[in-house]
Amino acid sequence: MSEKYEIMIAAAQELASKCKACKFCTVDCSFLRENGMPNVIAQGVMDGTIDPALAMECSLCGLCTQVCTVRGLDPYALFQAMRDVAVEANPALLAPYKVLLNYEKLGLSKSFSFFGVPEGATTLLFPGCNMPGARSDTVWDCFLKLREADPKLGLVLHCCAKPSKMLGKIEEHEERMASVVERIAATGVSEVLVMCPNCLVTLRSAKPPFAVRTVYEVLAERIPEPEPGMERIRTGVHDPCVLRAERKVHEAVRTILWNTGSSVAEMKHSMHKALCCGEGGGVKFVKPEYADAWRELRQSEASERRVVTYCAGCARQLGPEINAVHVLDLALGREAAPVSEWPGSSKSYLARTLLKRKARAFFRKQG
Repeated sequence: MSEKYEIMIAAAQELASKCKACKFCTVDCSFLRENGMPNVIAQGVMDGTIDPALAMECSLCGLCTQVCTVRGLDPYALFQAMRDVAVEANPALLAPYKVLLNYEKLGLSKSFSFFGVPEGATTLLFPGCNMPGARSDTVWDCFLKLREADPKLGLVLHCCAKPSKMLGKIEEHEERMASVVERIAATGVSEVLVMCPNCLVTLRSAKPPFAVRTVYEVLAERIPEPEPGMERIRTGVHDPCVLRAERKVHEAVRTILWNTGSSVAEMKHSMHKALCCGEGGGVKFVKPEYADAWRELRQSEASERRVVTYCAGCARQLGPEINAVHVLDLALGREAAPVSEWPGSSKSYLARTLLKRKARAFFRKQG
């Protein structure tokens, strides 16, 4: 019996014995409505009547854990553990995610990674993969903006290897993250600023010897309030589900929006009750109707609001139908246009290549 299997069974036993079957977690989740409440799935896992591979259809957004009426009960932990067991037993389950895993592999390669950390630097910017591919000019403008206050700010272009983790390749993820963290730590910096919600979570989970926080918290302190009487745009915020517990980030994003001319009208699902955009867990590769259901729910809540998010993946998944834009474009005074480039597209790879060239030339010039 493998360690992953034991973890899965322990999570299943806890859910089966403690779940109150209140159905709160099924209200907005197509996965649970179709396959049963967490205690039903847990019992099936223990009985051997439910294949752990079922969890590949879960978006891993964690809303079930958030709304659970039993304090400390964590259905999400079971679904992730089921994926870990399923992939260990049958690696062929990863076939639908080939594009995503190749994207991660390239993001970790020398072709797309770059370390520009000046001597004496205390902070560096880690924009991740998505933003450099979808909004490379925004990434560069943000770097220059942050450098106004910190002339020794470094820049690292790299991948956080989140796809491996969510797809059950835990050992590969941990090995890759350890390598990235070790290299960053060797520069001596004390803080890493991230743009991507997944980068924040994965870097922190590696327990690095440096602090990790978002650029939004920094920018919120530097963008002044506008003059009174400014005409404001009614705006809803789509908080990425992986940051549902990050209150400081929620507040920082809303401060940026207020200071750049938005009037935030909160949607039903926001902050700690954030919705998945439909991209979570790679569910669109195996159960696109579940991904569509998440996006349609967000669309219905948004109504006539402009929707702002701080995840390039969310902005792209929600799409132009919802008029979803990235908060960094607003923070930097750029045109707020929908994010359209998918990871792995030729345009996204080209954008990342050109950004790396620009960064390399910049740091060479700086000496």
